[in-house]
Amino acid sequence: MTSVIDVTNEKESLLKVPEAARLLCVSEKTLRELIGEKEIPHVFLGKSVRIPKTALNDYLNEQLQSEQKEEKND
Repeated sequence: MTSVIDVTNEKESLLKVPEAARLLCVSEKTLRELIGEKEIPHVFLGKSVRIPKTALNDYLNEQLQSEQKEEKND
């Protein structure tokens, strides 16, 4: 999936790993594992990892939809 990030749009701002982990209520280690598994879209700025805010929202929505489908199948 290819998309363009508009860094001039506040909604599209990039988060550092600690900030994103805090928003997801997970540890930085867990978030880095999700990034490594390519579960959460991210970008590298040099050696630093940044996560678009919209990527977190999309990830959470996908997780909720997946859980709802599983509940319907039970």
